[in-house]
Amino acid sequence: MTNNFLNQNIAQAAQLLEKGNIERALGIFKVLSTKYPNNSQVFHLKAYAHVQSNDLHLSINSFEKALEISPYDCDITLDYCNFLNTIGKKKNALNKLEKIIKVKQEDFRIFFLKGCIEMNLHLYDKAICSFKKVLELNYNHQDASFNLGVIYFETNNFKIAEEIFTTHIKTFGNDYEAEKYLFQIYLLDNKYEKANELSL
Repeated sequence: MTNNFLNQNIAQAAQLLEKGNIERALGIFKVLSTKYPNNSQVFHLKAYAHVQSNDLHLSINSFEKALEISPYDCDITLDYCNFLNTIGKKKNALNKLEKIIKVKQEDFRIFFLKGCIEMNLHLYDKAICSFKKVLELNYNHQDASFNLGVIYFETNNFKIAEEIFTTHIKTFGNDYEAEKYLFQIYLLDNKYEKANELSL
């Protein structure tokens, strides 16, 4: 009965959020968080509702409460770290990702988000390690492959970048953005015939 009550109310609140009825959804989450103070899902979804209402402070409070209950929940951590990254708290996000990596080393999503934040902060060596780990865990992760090529290009390692983008296109098919980088590399390396082939 308890689970039915909880699940029905969570489903109702989720529907309200989808329809833009944020205040009504928050009203439900307020009741649920009082009735189920140790349920991380309630606080996770409550945090999402606060994000929708642009209340950063209450969003953070709810995410923190959710992680206090379930400190190694990947979905909560990823959502929270994405949120922290979005509001400019990138180093806080990295700290939380480093913490969960110690016990969740098999989830490529953690390493991908970590790599993206590191790349954004120009921590290129760390980002390379993160994206390589993603590809080790999930060899056909297209975005990790592309990002690796971009990092090597941005750090003037054009030979490695060329190899990565060439493999990327062979593996995933035509990719306009990858081809643009290859085109630039060919021009820089005076490989005009190859550049011309790409432009055809």
